Amino acid sequence: MPARSRSSIDNCWAFNTAPATNHPQMLHLDTTVPTLSDLQVQHQRALALGARLLRDRSDDEIEPLFVYADPAGHPFCIFVGT
Repeated sequence: MPARSRSSIDNCWAFNTAPATNHPQMLHLDTTVPTLSDLQVQHQRALALGARLLRDRSDDEIEPLFVYADPAGHPFCIFVGT
């Protein structure tokens, strides 16, 4: 789970550690959506664009999210932000 530091509702930085993989990690990108229904829409969009689902936590009551790898293997997340 990323540690968050919020200076305002519009500005959120997350610092992550990622598990070792065969691909060097250059950057881990987290993006937010406002609602659970938006999360599902963007989930389908990510898959259609070539993302590979690594973890489904869309049913998490506190922070629903999906973790993906892009076609080069770099991880990124989409989660419902508050």
